[in-house]
Amino acid sequence: MSIGAPAIPSVRNATLSGGETWTVADADKQFLDPGGSARTIVLPAAPAGSRVEVHNLADAAETITVNDDGADAVGTVAQNESKEFVSTGSAWIIGADIQAGIETHG
Repeated sequence: MSIGAPAIPSVRNATLSGGETWTVADADKQFLDPGGSARTIVLPAAPAGSRVEVHNLADAAETITVNDDGADAVGTVAQNESKEFVSTGSAWIIGADIQAGIETHG
């Protein structure tokens, strides 16, 4: 599944080297190592009900800031924290804090 299309979930594991701007075609479950520095993710304009999970796998105090496509902060994901972000169609909101350690993907 991608951010904007409900179907079978898609998963991405990555070490970031900078900030990223995502599209509705990107994976809806993102397991991310910020790569030694705080990073900013920009979510796309997306239809209501679109969801994305951001899992911060940092080995140090590296925060991932999640912004909407208008550059407004939606939330932050601290080291070893996971959050779900949900589109209302006009804005992104934090849908849930996800308990760290429930899911692991390698």
